[in-house]
This record gives sequence, C-alpha cells and structure tokens, in this order.
Amino acid sequence: MKTNSVGTTTSTTNGTTGNTTQNTTGNTTGNTTGECVPSAGGVELCDGIDNDCDGETDEAFAELGESCGDGLGACAVEGVYVCAEDQVNVECDAPPGLAPQDEICDGIDNDCDGETDEDFETLGDACSAGEGACANDGVVACTPDGTAACNAVAGTPGGAELCNAMDDDCDGEIDEDFEDLGDECTVGTGTCENTGTIVCSADGTLTECSVLPGMPETETCDGLDNDCDGAIDEGFGVGSTCSAGVGVCSRGGAIICIQGAAVCNAVAGTPPQTIENTCDNQDNDCDGQTDEGCNDDSDGYCDASFTVLGAPTVCPQGGNDCNDTDPAINPSSDEVCDNIDNDCDGDIDEDATDATTYYADCDGDGFAGSNAATTNVCGTPDNQTAEIVCANNNSVWITLAPGGSNIDCGPFDDRAFPGQTTGFTGLMNDPANGTNSRDFNCNGSVDKILTNTNVNPNAPCSPGFSLPLNNRCIPPLNLQNPESGWTGSTSPACGVSAQYTSCSYSGSGPNCPGTRTTTSVQQLCN
Repeated sequence: MKTNSVGTTTSTTNGTTGNTTQNTTGNTTGNTTGECVPSAGGVELCDGIDNDCDGETDEAFAELGESCGDGLGACAVEGVYVCAEDQVNVECDAPPGLAPQDEICDGIDNDCDGETDEDFETLGDACSAGEGACANDGVVACTPDGTAACNAVAGTPGGAELCNAMDDDCDGEIDEDFEDLGDECTVGTGTCENTGTIVCSADGTLTECSVLPGMPETETCDGLDNDCDGAIDEGFGVGSTCSAGVGVCSRGGAIICIQGAAVCNAVAGTPPQTIENTCDNQDNDCDGQTDEGCNDDSDGYCDASFTVLGAPTVCPQGGNDCNDTDPAINPSSDEVCDNIDNDCDGDIDEDATDATTYYADCDGDGFAGSNAATTNVCGTPDNQTAEIVCANNNSVWITLAPGGSNIDCGPFDDRAFPGQTTGFTGLMNDPANGTNSRDFNCNGSVDKILTNTNVNPNAPCSPGFSLPLNNRCIPPLNLQNPESGWTGSTSPACGVSAQYTSCSYSGSGPNCPGTRTTTSVQQLCN
C-alpha cells in the first residue's frame, strides 16, 4: 500500500518474513520500498518534516525550541521559538504581556520602558526630619503608596528612645538607653560559636548580636564541641581510665583523642622475664598467663628451678620440686628404693620406706646378736661397713632379724649360734664348773660335753684378747693346740670324774693373761 501525503506514515510488509518497516522521515510517493522522496523542491522548511531527506528535521532552524521573551519591565513575558506560518522563519510563542502603566515608586518598571522609578529623581538622596535635638537623618525612599519620601522620623521630646541610630527622645543623645551597643558578643557554643558586635534589632526595641551561630557537625574526637551541644568529645569515653599490657607489664592511662580517634595513652611495660621463672601469683613474662610452668605435675609444689615468693596459688605447699613432671616426686614424698631422689632432699634412697633392714653378724655365723647394729639400705650393703661397726674382719650384714630363736648368744664366736649341732665334738671345751662355759647352740643351757683329750696340764696358757665392745676377755682360738681338756688319752663317760686342765682369762688389754688350773671334773653330758 502507498499513499502520497505530507506527514503520513508508510508501511511496507514483506509477505515472506512478515516484517513491517515504518518510515516517518519524509514524504512518501506510493511505492513500497520505504525510500524518502524529497518535498518542497528538496529545500528544508520549518514544518516538522525532513523535506531534503537527509535524516534530519528542520535542521536549518537552530533557534527552534530555545527560550525567548517579549516586552520590558512589568510587561515582560517568556516563551520558546516555534516555526512561523511562512515555514521559512521562526517566531517567539510568548503570550501578550501586560499593558504599560504609569511609573510609580515601587522598584518595578511599571511603564515598561526599561527604567525603574525613573520619574523619582531624588530617590536615595539624604534627607532629615525634625529640628534641633529631634532632627534625624534618613534617605528618600519609596513609600507604600508608590510615592517617594524621606524615611527619617523626627524625634519626640520625652518619647521612648529606640535603637535606630537616632535621637528619638530629642535629648541630644543617640540610642543612649542601649548601653551594650557596639560591645563584642558571641553566639553559639563549641565550634558553632561566632563573635560579632551588639547592634540594634530590626524593630529598634532591643539589641542583638550581629552574627548567627555556626552549623553543628557530627561530634569528632578532637577536643572540640563539634555538635555544639555544650559537651566535648562525648561518646568517646575521653578521660576514662584504660590500660595497656598484661601481668606486671600492665600500665594505666586514660582515653585521649589522637587524629580524630579515641585511643588509650597507656604504654605497656617491658617484661622483666622473657620466660616465667618466678612463682608469685603474677604474670612476670607478660604473656597473659600467671605462674605457668611453676607446677606442671600439679602436686602442690613449685619446680625447684623457679623462685617462690610468698604463697602462690599454683603451689600452696611451697617449692623445691626436683622433678616437676612426676607428681609422686616432691619434698613430702616418701623415699623409696628406686635410685631416685623422691623427697627432693639431695640424697637418693636414704631412709627409704621400702629399704631392707640389715643386721651386723659380727662372727659370720649367719646370726646376729640381740644388740646387733643395723642399717636400712636399698640393695646390698658393703660388708666392710659391718667389719667397721663390729671391729671384726669376719663380719657381714644379714637380713635375718635377731629375735626369738634367732638370737646369736655368742655374737663374736662363730662356734656359738642357734641350732648348732656340731659344737659338741671336736675342740669345743670349757671348764666343767662353767666359769667360761658356752651355750653353743643358744638354747639357754651351758654346753659341757667335754671331749678334748691328751692336754698337757703343765703347758703355759696362750694370751687371750679383749673384746672391743664390752672389754670382755676371752680365750684365744687355738684350734691346733687346745688349752683345755682331759689330761688322759680318753674322755670319761658321763657321770665319771677325771683330771681336767684348762686356762681361765680375766682382766683387759690387748692381750689378757691366762691362768692354768688342773682339777678333777665330772663329765656332766648336758
């Protein structure tokens, strides 16, 4: 479909694709190609049409649509440029303005001639009103009725003085009732404070400061009242106490403002210890922990390598824990046989509760006397210490306690001990009267079975020796040449008497003298 008309729209439809093309930029000629056909001889007119088919409309009229006006003063009106009826020019579409009026004194160009109040030639000139003390100066100014007159007001003698730089009461003084006039004044608070001077109020009845307060701002931490509420740095806690550091490094300070921020001015101290080594309820290395490492095994005692001051909570029992990794080792622990210093006194296994008690066997016969020396040791004691306490080279330590039937009745004679069965034969012979007899089997009875024979009754006695503990003199142990026995070649039967010779010993000293006696003795056979 094609139509030929100015300002119409051409629609072209493609039957295959169903697409439609709209062309509104120029005249159409009835063809279906959608091409622009120049109008008005290809000359662009001001008519809202692309007459020259260049893709632009009314481009030759640059003022089109710009603001425009007509008339002056009170007659002035505004509009925009539009196409004129001749389509070759533009014109302002402003509506007709008011008709000029007579000029009056009101600050407006009433007669629309470009001048304002031009008929009032004295406007603004200096003038005065009143005489003498009541005279006041002013200027010629417009009045509410459109005329011009002097605005000075003559003073009234005895009237009220106003604050207006005039002598209102005609007393020769100006504004004398307003004593603060001209003084310096301030308004507002904080950063809103401004300084000015005292001036007259608009109605002349009062005075006021010549300036207004500044505008409040958001409060900032800077030592100023930024929000002008009378408080400085409120909300930042300025001046409140604060601290820096922990433990003994903690130092107090106060909140202050630095570069708009609230900060604590406290400075933490230097740790006196890089590693905690004192137990005193304080954090000496300033790491936020108190007395760490003082009692790692939680046994109530502080590590011996730490200095303990006062009564620290972590180790109420004190210090000197020689092994702070084992709660069983501390100064209150019992010493036991483990080759460890359990009670932290510097000694190992001394007075151990599980130590073995050893008894001095001073003759090496396996039994100890009732008053035998003892030692409590872990392990086996050195027999040399037994020889020292017994003063006998044959001494040893044994674990058999000397009690009941285990008491050695001859602690320094290895021929006498409990359960002796061989001592009734051989060379064991004592006087029949029992003066130096022995209870060789420690059964409480003196053993007098005498078996030695062929002893010379005329042989001298060998020197005896004195015991070191009780200074008792005992005969020598001459087993090869016995000094006591029957003089005959055989021992008598039990109950039969025969000659018996023996040596007796008494006195003291390193060698006790012996005395030989030969007499008739009955074989008692105990």
